[in-house]
Amino acid sequence: MKLLLQLAPLAEAPADIAWLGEHECARLAEISDADRAAQYLAGHCLARQLAAELAGGSAPEWRLVVASDGRRRLEHPQLAALFTSISHVGTSLAVAVGRDALGLDLEAPGRERDWLGLARTMFSPAEMQVVSAAAQADREAVFLTFWTLKEAWAKRSGRGLQRQAARRCAAAACAGADAEAWTWRLPGGGSLALAASAGATVSTRGVPGEACPWHYLEPTT
Repeated sequence: MKLLLQLAPLAEAPADIAWLGEHECARLAEISDADRAAQYLAGHCLARQLAAELAGGSAPEWRLVVASDGRRRLEHPQLAALFTSISHVGTSLAVAVGRDALGLDLEAPGRERDWLGLARTMFSPAEMQVVSAAAQADREAVFLTFWTLKEAWAKRSGRGLQRQAARRCAAAACAGADAEAWTWRLPGGGSLALAASAGATVSTRGVPGEACPWHYLEPTT
C-alpha cells in the first residue's frame, strides 16, 4: 500500500480557501491567531493536493472530514475515501495521505526540560530505559523520537494520546520489511514520525535523510 508524505515550509504549501468546505471555513474563521490560521489552511489544502496525486480527481473535489472514530478522512464523489494526518510546528508542515489508517507527528526542539521526568509519565519501561541511557546532549532528540512515535500511534487509532495506554505500548526498532512506523531525524534536532500499516510503501517529498523503521509492541490483553 502506497502512502504519500510531504514535509514543507508553510510558504510553499498551497493555501486556497476555495478548496475548503463550509465547516472548515467556519472553523478557520474562529482561529484568531494568524500563524495558526495559516497552518490550518495550508494543511487542509496540501492534504487535498496529495489525495489528488495518490488517487486521482482534482484537489478541490476532495472533502476533508473528521469521522466519528476521530480520524481524518478525505472523501470524493466518485473515488474511494482516503485517510490523512496533518502536523505542524512553527513554519513547517507535514501531511500524509493513504488508503489505510495512519498517524503523523512533527516536533521541533524547544527549551530545556526534564526529559526523563516527562518520559516517566508517558513512555513504556523499555522506551524510558533508552532515554535514560542517552548522553545528555542527545537526550532531547531521543525523547522527541519516541514522543512523535507515540503521537503518531495515537492518531492512527483516532483515540488520542492517553497516558495509561501510551505506557503499555512500546515502539521498537525493527527490520524495514516489518515496519509499521517510520521516523526521520530533522535538522536542528526535530523529529517526524509516521504510523501506518505493515508493508506500506512510503513515498516522501521534502523529508531529509533516511527513515528508521519501527513497530509497536502492544499488550494482547
